[in-house]
Amino acid sequence: MYLTVKPSDIAAAFVLYFLINFIVDLQGPVFWSIISEAVDHGQVKSGKRVAGMAFGGISWCQKMGMSLAAGMVGWSLDFILYVPDTVQKPVLAEMLCAAAYGHSRFLPPRHGAFDV
Repeated sequence: MYLTVKPSDIAAAFVLYFLINFIVDLQGPVFWSIISEAVDHGQVKSGKRVAGMAFGGISWCQKMGMSLAAGMVGWSLDFILYVPDTVQKPVLAEMLCAAAYGHSRFLPPRHGAFDV
């Protein structure tokens, strides 16, 4: 979206954001329905129904992934010597913007910079 929508195109940004999220979120119901299908298949093959273990295990893995991701954010801030409630150095501010918004001075400018 950063390279395709101009800052003045608010309506286009909202439409593109909605479409991207709609497409990305289509996998959610399919993911959870496949788990129940796997539980049913396991019951047919082994005679044991382990739905609680399957859903609980996947939920636990998701929570562990989120906690590791949150820890990595904290470790990253510590690594770049972030100090809260202070004015940040320009290089640090650029690193924070690059991490938060996915861009920095190393990416090409948005529009018009490479027009011939």
